Amino acid sequence: MRAFLKPASSRAIRSPFVPQSAPRHFVNAARLRLKEDKPQTPEEVEHAKNEQMKGNKDARKELSSSSEASLHADKEQPADKESHIEDLQQQTAGKSEREHPHGKAEK
Repeated sequence: MRAFLKPASSRAIRSPFVPQSAPRHFVNAARLRLKEDKPQTPEEVEHAKNEQMKGNKDARKELSSSSEASLHADKEQPADKESHIEDLQQQTAGKSEREHPHGKAEK
């Protein structure tokens, strides 16, 4: 019975030493102005602002973020859906051929 009443050594009670990690500092990333995926020069920013002030609706595409442009494209309701789909397919094929000319299928 005496074994149960014997106090444990202080060494057994202490928790193991855990080293602290290095402190983390705040990091500032480069600010992307117009599109999130493309850095813009101050001249491009000023040009886009001037076009928007003139009321040019197409200038909004430059000022919108990639996510806003995708959302706008999803909501678009073309008058003739069949020709619109064909136009998009031709644009995609043309872009693929321009970017990857070696991957063009031979006929």
